[in-house]
This record gives sequence, structure tokens and C-alpha cells, in this order.
Amino acid sequence: MDVILRTLFGHAATPGETQQAIAATQSLSETAFREMFRPFTLPDWLPLPQASNSQPDLKLEFPASRQERRPLANGNDFFNISGTITNVGQNRRSVPALMIVLRDSRQRAVFTVEADPPKPVLAPGETIAINTAIVDAPKAAVAATVQWKQP
Repeated sequence: MDVILRTLFGHAATPGETQQAIAATQSLSETAFREMFRPFTLPDWLPLPQASNSQPDLKLEFPASRQERRPLANGNDFFNISGTITNVGQNRRSVPALMIVLRDSRQRAVFTVEADPPKPVLAPGETIAINTAIVDAPKAAVAATVQWKQP
């Protein structure tokens, strides 16, 4: 360390300066390691499993029996998703946007789209129906998951 400090500053380092240089080097090394190997944030489009539990009074029901792929006359496909959102709580609730993720047979996300609810607020016990068609759905898409969009 003394050789490096002499080269940089042109004089022998005192024990205090050596300790400061060592501490600074360790701090920079730790920070560089964190930045290199740990991503700062996840991408916004990534659907997170815990997102479905973020609205405890609003119940999402999008059963697989109400999801279907249909061919169009032009050779493309569209994927139809139907379900409901119900306010099971005792208070009026704002309904956030939905994140619809189309998945392939191995449960990998192949397409993601956001959808705004048809009604922004639900009264206690109120239910709204959602019917969404995704045009030009990827051929690999066989199922959909619906969850709350993360803010």
C-alpha cells in the first residue's frame, strides 16, 4: 500500500493515511461487487407472484375454463380471457389495473399486457365482469394468468 500511496501522492504514507486508503479500497470493492452481481431492481414488466395478494378485499376469478384461443380469418389467433373481480370487503375499493400474462405449455411467460378495469371503484359485494381479447396472441400461448399490476 505504501508504494501505491508514494506513487500517487509523492510522499510516504502515515499509518492514518494507510488505514484510510485501505478502508476506501474495501468500500469501493464491496460496492463494485454489489453493482456487478446484484441487479438494482427487477424490470417493471416482470409479473411477480406476490402481486396477486396485494388487494385483499378484491377477489380475482379468471378460471381456465373461460380462456380460449380462436383463429381469425387472416390466419392470426386471438386469445379470449373472461373472469370477474369482486369486492368481498366492507368498504368501497379502487380497482387497480390488471396484468395479463400469456404462458406456454411449460408455464413460461410469452406475452404480457396491461388492462384497465371497466369500472374504477367497486362497492362492497359488487362484481364486475372482464372480457378481454388479445389479438395476434403468440402461437405458443396456451393459458393466461391474471394479477394486479404492480405500481
